[in-house]
Amino acid sequence: MDLKRDKKLFFQLTLLIFPFMVLTIEVISFGLKVFGKSIFPERAFIDYSHLTSDMVNGIRFIEPDNKSSDPKNIYIEKHGLVKTFHTASSENRNLDIGLIITGNSVSLGHPLIERGNYKNTFINLIEKNLRKKQPIDIINLSFYNFNSWEEKVELNRYVISQTNHNDLPQVNLVVSIGGIQDYWGFVESLHNEKNLNDSYYKAGGLMTWKNRNQPFVDFYEESYKASQGNIFSSVGILLDSFFTFAKKNSNTLEIIRRFKDKKFNNINYREFEDFNEITNHKSLLDKIINTKIKITPKEYLSKKNYVIASTERNIKSIVNSIPNKKFLFVYLPTRITVTDQFNLKNRYKFKSLNIRDLHIIEKDYRRTLISKLSSQQNIEVINIGDKGSYDWFIDESHFSLKGHQEITKLLQPILRKYVSPNDNKIK
Repeated sequence: MDLKRDKKLFFQLTLLIFPFMVLTIEVISFGLKVFGKSIFPERAFIDYSHLTSDMVNGIRFIEPDNKSSDPKNIYIEKHGLVKTFHTASSENRNLDIGLIITGNSVSLGHPLIERGNYKNTFINLIEKNLRKKQPIDIINLSFYNFNSWEEKVELNRYVISQTNHNDLPQVNLVVSIGGIQDYWGFVESLHNEKNLNDSYYKAGGLMTWKNRNQPFVDFYEESYKASQGNIFSSVGILLDSFFTFAKKNSNTLEIIRRFKDKKFNNINYREFEDFNEITNHKSLLDKIINTKIKITPKEYLSKKNYVIASTERNIKSIVNSIPNKKFLFVYLPTRITVTDQFNLKNRYKFKSLNIRDLHIIEKDYRRTLISKLSSQQNIEVINIGDKGSYDWFIDESHFSLKGHQEITKLLQPILRKYVSPNDNKIK
């Protein structure tokens, strides 16, 4: 037996057969998708064709064409905001109580909105139910990855633009819903390796510039170079476009991704851990700081105070933008904050931090943040971060359909309490 020749033959056959295998998978899966139900659950990816660069806040939804019949952007209304249950008109906007929501992709309704199920997000369910007794018009300014700085900017855009549009109600109450995005800014600041966020223009990664936005920065830079005649940048953009198209549309790559992420595996409910049983938070936090993040407790405290001071400053600025100064800050639960946990070893990791580590850090961060905000005038703090269970979520942050229904039950009476049904004024 000629082992060398056999290896060469195997390699040649693989090169010949593999493309046909990929093509066969693509053709069969495409046929199933067109003529019947796909073998894959519907993907909840963000359709970047519905986004555009934004000189005010980085990125936003494109306003849909009035004649557009694209079912994929049915959740976007004419101002480029996510649709809500009720839309005011020039005749009734002065009768409506304007309830303005700010937040990230959680309050935006991801991934339900991209799946055409925007009417069942908790924001829409709350508006639908509140309008049975009160003329409330919710405007949802939430967007992917918005932190408190970006919420502040988006609210200011609304306040300036509202008087120019007959279908936008006046601001009566602003509710910031989420809280977790600034926590991720804190976690990133703990891992500021080689001081990458210390450049002046990055502002510590706590404004619009964030580490996760680096691909957009690279794209803008390369696009500018291409517009100035740099052919290498043009070719690079073309290749990136090709690979993005493949990742978005190839079922072969989707199979590989799901195996890699272990998406095919059901939850192993035998691998259960109750975070209520964690009693030594202080010693565990010290151990995480020293052995995993590898900074001193003093450095940790300094970074925490730095991020929370930034968040507090942004929240104060939001309050000062509101004519009647009525503001609620709602800290939502995530799968990281709940106490019933499963499959910890296969779950999300940030650098060396596992879910248990992130839970312990979040608990410390939230306690300090809530304490700071609660001491401020004109800020009502609603902390429901400890509520919920594992099945409220489809990933570490975003709600399942059940989660949206449960959050509706929690938030609806809270929001109703702050609105007077008689004179359209906030209590």
